[in-house]
Amino acid sequence: MTRSQRLNRRLLLPIGRNVVTIALWWVLGLGLVQFAIRVLNGWPASEIGQLLASLVGVGIAHWLRARIAMYFLAGMAAFSASELAIHVYFGVGAAQGRATHFAVMAAAVLGVVLGALLASGRLRVSAAI
Repeated sequence: MTRSQRLNRRLLLPIGRNVVTIALWWVLGLGLVQFAIRVLNGWPASEIGQLLASLVGVGIAHWLRARIAMYFLAGMAAFSASELAIHVYFGVGAAQGRATHFAVMAAAVLGVVLGALLASGRLRVSAAI
């Protein structure tokens, strides 16, 4: 195997694993959300379907060793769980709107990424007393 073939393999395999994971998550999420809307007929069911798809996607990403997809899907699971909690507590109309929706999503993804970096030891935080 030549050097360029090894390089292509080292680059393409991780990218492919992440793309496959995101594609599987997308199809699973679409199926669960559509099932919830058509059969169960309600907003809590569709959000629960989105949450379940994200949690299963984290498992698929872990199995395929797709770290970037795993972090993203863990953030999406955190986002879905927090938005579901907001909707259950305050009502479905409470967290609607572009700014709120993306603020909750960004906070969830950022929290997962920072937590992963802190847990791995790649990011060090010193506490000043």
